[in-house]
Amino acid sequence: MNVECYKKIVQDKVEEISEDLYDLSDYIFSNPEYCFKEYLACEKMIEYLEEYGFTVEKNAADLETAIKATYDSGKEGYHIGIFGEYDAVPGMGHSCGHNLMAAMALGSGVAIKSVIDEIGGKISVFGTPAEEGGGGKILMLEKGVFKDLDTAMILHPANETVVNDISYSMTDIVVNFYGKKSHAATFPNEGISALNAVIELFNIINGMRLELMDTGKILGVITKGGENPIYIPDHCQAKFTVRSFDMKVKKQLVERLIETCEYVSKITRTKFEYEFYRLSYEDIRNNEIIEKLLEDNLTTLGENVMPREKELGIGCTDMGNVTHEIPGLQSYIKVAPDMRGHTIEFEQACGDERGKRALIVGAKALAMTAIDLLIDKENMKNVKNNFKIMKERYE
Repeated sequence: MNVECYKKIVQDKVEEISEDLYDLSDYIFSNPEYCFKEYLACEKMIEYLEEYGFTVEKNAADLETAIKATYDSGKEGYHIGIFGEYDAVPGMGHSCGHNLMAAMALGSGVAIKSVIDEIGGKISVFGTPAEEGGGGKILMLEKGVFKDLDTAMILHPANETVVNDISYSMTDIVVNFYGKKSHAATFPNEGISALNAVIELFNIINGMRLELMDTGKILGVITKGGENPIYIPDHCQAKFTVRSFDMKVKKQLVERLIETCEYVSKITRTKFEYEFYRLSYEDIRNNEIIEKLLEDNLTTLGENVMPREKELGIGCTDMGNVTHEIPGLQSYIKVAPDMRGHTIEFEQACGDERGKRALIVGAKALAMTAIDLLIDKENMKNVKNNFKIMKERYE
C-alpha cells in the first residue's frame, strides 16, 4: 500500500470518530480549567485514549494533569509525538482554543494508530497542562517524558492557517530593593528609600529603549511602591518580563537587567534581591522539513496556507522549549478569519461549528504528516539534518 492510500485511511478514521472528538472538545470547552488544575479535561482525555487502545501513563513528569499515551506497533520504526493542550485562559475560558487542540491530538493519534501496525513505529499522544504560563511541557521535557521521540507536532487554532511560527523567548523576573524606613517629614535623613532605587531602575531601562530597538524588550511594572507617603519605604518591588525573538539576546538582556539592578542598589545604598517567578519560555524553532510536509497536506485538504505575519499575534509558548530539543513544530489551523485569540469572539468560534471544522481538518493534517514521516525514511533523514543545522546556527 502506498503513502496516499494510508493517508486516505487516516482521513476516513478521523471522520469515523468525529463524534467522540466533538464530545471531548465540547466537554473541555464547557468546563474551563486552569494551570495544572485541568482534572476534568485530563480524565476525559484518558478515558478516550484507553478506549481506543493506548497505554496511558498518568501523572507524567509527576504532574497530576499530564498524560503520555503510547501505542507501539512492535515493529521497527520512528516514534511520532502529537501534543495537545487543554488549559483555559484565566478569566476568558477557552479563548485560545485549547479544547480543540486536545481533540485534534486525540483524533490524529487514533488515526495513526489505525495503520501503524502495518507501517511500524510508535505513536504517542501527550496531554500537556498549563501552557498559559505554567510551562507544563518544560517540566515534562526536563523529566525526560519526550526523550525517545523522533518528532513532536502540535496544531494551534488561529485566524489563519499557517505552518511556520514566530514566538518570543521570555524570562520573567521579580526584583526587590530594601532600604531603611523613617518618617519622611520629620526624620528623612535617617531613611534609605527603596522607592528611589526602583524609580532610578525604570529611568535607566526607559533610556535603553532606543538602543534596544527591535532586538528585545524589557517591560516592567512597580508592584510595591510603599504603603504610606509619610514614611520612606524600606521595601519596594517590581516585576519584569524580558523578551526577544532570539534566546541568546534574551539572556543577554536578563543579565543586563540584573547588572543594572546591582548598580542602582549600590548608588542608592539599598540591598537588592531577585528571583525568576516562572519558567522561561524559549523561542519556537520549527523544523522546516516538517513544515513543508504539513503545508502540502493542509493544501490537499483545501486549506489556504498563509505566511506567518506578526499581525497574527506573537506570544510565548512552552512548545518553543520542545523544538529546541526535538525536531518538531507548532503550526496553526484557521478557525475564523479577522479575529484574535484571547478574545470573547474567538472563544465563541472555538466552541461552535467553526471550531469543529478546524478540529477535523487539523486532526487529518497531523495524521497525514505523521504518515509521511513514518513511511519515507528520506523525509525523516532530512528532518534530522535540518534539526542539526538549526542547532549549529543558534549555538
